[in-house]
Amino acid sequence: MTSPAKGDGKSLTAANLALTMAQEYQHRVLLVDADLRRPTLHQLFGAGEAPGLTDVLMGGATLEDALVPLTDHHLTVLPSGVPATHPAELLGSAAMRRTLDTLRSRFDRVILDMPPVTPLADVHILSAMADGILMIVRAGVTQKPAIERALAGLDTSKVLGLVLNETGGEEAMAAGYGGYAYVAG
Repeated sequence: MTSPAKGDGKSLTAANLALTMAQEYQHRVLLVDADLRRPTLHQLFGAGEAPGLTDVLMGGATLEDALVPLTDHHLTVLPSGVPATHPAELLGSAAMRRTLDTLRSRFDRVILDMPPVTPLADVHILSAMADGILMIVRAGVTQKPAIERALAGLDTSKVLGLVLNETGGEEAMAAGYGGYAYVAG
């Protein structure tokens, strides 16, 4: 999951998707905070920031030490870890590829909460390792040119669709969508 810019609600949407998949579909789901610059998932779930992904990638912790099982929610979270001085290098490392391969073998679904597309290289690096990408946009806030720029920098064959966040309106609430809409790619 990514977004054109910060503040579009990607982390909260990633958390809600992961919780739904874990609870409704009985999958082994892992939510990874791969936004190493502005991590938030540890706060959403009341977990510690470290050890986490950066600690695993730098060899300071094992994957077992970094995974946070949330048994009440049937979900596992991998926090971001200690702040990294060179996040893009860590995300593009062979250690990251090995870690993702290991996680794919242990979980049915691995959801990466990635940073916004611009102005960083992080998403371009991570998207090459992802099976699919959901772009989160905020209704009335995210401008169409920002969406177009964000999509232009990605492999469009991997873009699964756009999630329109905070659509508001009484019609959306009455229909039970709670301010979210999904547009297929």
